[in-house]
Amino acid sequence: MVMRAATDSKKLQAVIAATEAAEIKIYEEIGAREGKLKTVAVAKEDVDFLAAQFDIPANIADRTLRLHGGDFNGTVAALLGATP
Repeated sequence: MVMRAATDSKKLQAVIAATEAAEIKIYEEIGAREGKLKTVAVAKEDVDFLAAQFDIPANIADRTLRLHGGDFNGTVAALLGATP
């Protein structure tokens, strides 16, 4: 019984370690993606226009523009629910 508990404990530790490693990888990928988004140039006028026309906060308009590579038309299509 003691041997099985030790084996189960080792398996559990391995699963926990694998889960933590996967979580770290996910956060690293998120950080890399956010870093890339910061480098996308967006015009303030585009952000302001989208925020006003779609009645959304400016930070959402900005992020949506960045997610679409600064492509205004693609962003509008996405906000309208169309496929760009």
